[in-house]
Amino acid sequence: MSVREQEARRYITPTTLWDLAEEILRPVSYAGIERIDEKFFEYRCADDASKFATKSLLVEILAGIRLDVLQGVILGDLPERARENLAVHFENETRIGDGIPGIYTNYIVDEEGRPPTCSDIGEILEVMESYVKRDDDQLAQYIDGLYGTNRQLWKYANKKSYRDAHTTFIAFMRDRISSTSDNTDEEQPLKGGISEVGFSITPYKRIRDHKCHVLSTCIMNLFEACAQYSFPEKYSVEGYVVTRTVNPLAVALSEVAVSRIACSYSDHGNGFNYHRAGASVHGLNNRPIISATDQTAWATLQANQDMGGVEDEIARIKECTQAEWKRLEEQLRDEDVAFDQANAADEEHVELLRAEVDLQKREEARAEEWRRFEEEMEGDDNRWLQEMAELCDLK
Repeated sequence: MSVREQEARRYITPTTLWDLAEEILRPVSYAGIERIDEKFFEYRCADDASKFATKSLLVEILAGIRLDVLQGVILGDLPERARENLAVHFENETRIGDGIPGIYTNYIVDEEGRPPTCSDIGEILEVMESYVKRDDDQLAQYIDGLYGTNRQLWKYANKKSYRDAHTTFIAFMRDRISSTSDNTDEEQPLKGGISEVGFSITPYKRIRDHKCHVLSTCIMNLFEACAQYSFPEKYSVEGYVVTRTVNPLAVALSEVAVSRIACSYSDHGNGFNYHRAGASVHGLNNRPIISATDQTAWATLQANQDMGGVEDEIARIKECTQAEWKRLEEQLRDEDVAFDQANAADEEHVELLRAEVDLQKREEARAEEWRRFEEEMEGDDNRWLQEMAELCDLK
């Protein structure tokens, strides 16, 4: 089972957002490799108080995400859901537009919303590897000319950091394919898909930029270009806004949390992000902006001046958060009742066991008395029986 599948199982199992937040915070490494964002959470969970504060904020963030959207992010099948039961939701989401900042996820999928097959990914990785080696100018000219207006040769690998990122991704993705469960059928879509997560004050504009390869993620761009080279018009980038972010203080944590449950980091071949999320949230290191935790902060960040939807979104998230806390309290109350009942049953069982033990001890004591009596009788050589018989004139 691949790391992507193991992570999905870990995040889809919790029954409450509080438990999911606990799983998000839990440090887990695979093959001894620390996750890209591990230090981010380590600093925020340095002590019990810090961890509780971080976990509480995580619950608020998760409460703002519709449940089936959250499940789609975890399982990596959000594009398919967007064509089915979430079609109306995302149609309404699109109408909000860029009025409220948000966290988005990008995926490489076919026209039905399915990830590339393992077989196709193998071919795409071979083209990527050839491109990164930079020894085929004709291949580079074709791939570099597919997207955007930048026609610079080797534009997806003109920096060593880009080439290193591609090489690492290729190696991890091959490992992922080989370890994916039921990998004998290479024509099946890759389980969990391949995603990229980001934040923007104008999320739909940012998604369009990614589709046009403008200030985008180099691994995702090269993968899509190589997919277009190998399988023309079969695969492309699709983006979805999964949650709106109304609190500037929670932006970094929101992006990191969604990145973690989406498994969007390139380590272990999970996704296209090769830098930690939340590290380049534009302008939020500016103290005046941090001090302003209302809609003014976003206006300062040059977001859309029409922020009328922010108040509604704040109210919605508050309502969802309160509902989640209430549900958690009810569950804990039910668990307390069940625990008390179990304790009472255990105590009753213990009393029964004690009674059985006492009875057994009494029986053992009587048996011991009878044994000693028999031994005494055998030691008298049956003289008492003869005497009794004589007394009764039986002899």
